[in-house]
Amino acid sequence: MSSSTRRLTRRKMSAPLPGEWRQIAWSGYTWSVRPTMDAAAPGPNAWSDSTSNAWVDSATGELHLEITQQAGVFRCVQLDGTAHGYGTYRWVITSLSEPFGEYPVLGLFTYDFASGNLANGYREIDIELTHWGSLAESSLVWYTVQPGEPLTRGDHGVSGNYPYTCEFTWQPGQVYYKTTDATGRVLGENITRKLVQSPMTEVAVMNLWLMDGHAPPDGANVAATLRSFEFIAGTTYTLGPAASRRTSFSQYPDGFALKSGAAIVAGALELPNTSGYSGAYSGYMYDIAGSSVDVRIDAVPQVGNGSNEATWWLRYDTDNYIGMFVTGGDLYCRSVQAGVRTESTVPYVTAAMRYWRIREQSGMLYYDTSPDRINWTLRWSVVHALGTMLDMMQCRFECGHWASETITTPMRIGAINQA
Repeated sequence: MSSSTRRLTRRKMSAPLPGEWRQIAWSGYTWSVRPTMDAAAPGPNAWSDSTSNAWVDSATGELHLEITQQAGVFRCVQLDGTAHGYGTYRWVITSLSEPFGEYPVLGLFTYDFASGNLANGYREIDIELTHWGSLAESSLVWYTVQPGEPLTRGDHGVSGNYPYTCEFTWQPGQVYYKTTDATGRVLGENITRKLVQSPMTEVAVMNLWLMDGHAPPDGANVAATLRSFEFIAGTTYTLGPAASRRTSFSQYPDGFALKSGAAIVAGALELPNTSGYSGAYSGYMYDIAGSSVDVRIDAVPQVGNGSNEATWWLRYDTDNYIGMFVTGGDLYCRSVQAGVRTESTVPYVTAAMRYWRIREQSGMLYYDTSPDRINWTLRWSVVHALGTMLDMMQCRFECGHWASETITTPMRIGAINQA
């Protein structure tokens, strides 16, 4: 999703006026339904406060939100709640329309409707479920803080095991996001500390709308059902050490977003070797400060003409990431800090380098390999100044080639932090 697209997801919205908006009692709170109007943000979209767009099932207590076609116009829906401040905001989603097309967006967020709040991004802390206009986008859940995160972060996939629990914990200087499924498995998470605002008059909001106002191509209504909303005051969160986070690809892979043909095949993560580069991005965040992450590499592309690449990154952003990769018969150990790249290479020996590991200790990064995950050999070390970025690293794999290749074997990853 481009930055220009992301900037269109919110514009200033009008605050509810007491006695003028329809009220819904749900999950222990009172919600105001945005009144019927046309060409209004986000989108722009047409909106409706009809009972066809928002209602509570008296038998189950579930909230139903629906985008409906009325007189040839698709009308979206929004509910504004009450102010809560610091703590955990938790929504449980029972179902979404299947398939959840390219244009619908389910937003679960805080928003400060008070005038003059553009500079602080209206205290928007956002969870959005959407494909952002492309069914080729495998991620469904996205996290954002405005204005600290001008680009959406935390993209990840889902498991199909409803209900999903989507939540964020807002504390001084930090927002932590998490999505889990019915089994309790963490599908995705993220942390941000960029320009996190303090509470004022923001309220909890839910909306179901259409990106850029595009009608669903199939002409069908779009629905979301929520079991509950819960606010828990006084909560905080600290991420656990990276070494404790284990992934086996014989099970559901912790919300990995699989890009450009990447897939789980026979208990391994397999990345095709294409000129467009395939990728897989973890839902987990890794705190490698004083800890480590290792990956089991079951296969990398053959050397070919020398442009085949198989990469593993621990990434904070485009200017700050660390990793290891194979290309041209060599293993590269790389550090990119504040956009400055340093690296070292050694000849790649498949049997001796089945496991790759990056660990941090006392301001140093160490890059190791092992044939068996027991006996490790140090390949490179480098001083770092990554600071608090170390506890917000996303695991990414990519595979592809940048020149003409006739041998295009794939990359396969067997596990993270386990044999």
